[in-house]
Amino acid sequence: MDVLRSIKKHFDPNWIMNPGALGL
Repeated sequence: MDVLRSIKKHFDPNWIMNPGALGL
């Protein structure tokens, strides 16, 4: 898993609405 990508999810409001993001 890309750490920067994971961090970006926390700053991206879309990740909250994306069920796939929660699966990491």
